[in-house]
Amino acid sequence: MPGYVHLTLRFNAEGTDWVGLCVELGTSTFAQTLAACRNELEELVTDHLEVLEEIGERDRFFAEWGIDVHADPGPPVELTIRCPDDLQESRPLFQPFVCPVSLPEQQHAGVV
Repeated sequence: MPGYVHLTLRFNAEGTDWVGLCVELGTSTFAQTLAACRNELEELVTDHLEVLEEIGERDRFFAEWGIDVHADPGPPVELTIRCPDDLQESRPLFQPFVCPVSLPEQQHAGVV
């Protein structure tokens, strides 16, 4: 049965590059464009979660870092902040990321 974790992806322009960070996992990357940085970070976060699952460390890691698994992903939310005029557009600096994961065994009780 699928569950979901809510993660925060934070992006910062540093010089001509963008740096992306998943706040809850500590996973990060950089790229020349915001779109490339976002795509790369989403892939890395998914890989990070898959490896935690494969080695059987997901539940321990989630408990240690206060990451909750939810049965319902909830509504998507995006925060856009106006950047300085020299960037000449609004850019998302914080991007919510809802990633499917399997529910922990204790949440399967009574589900058919």
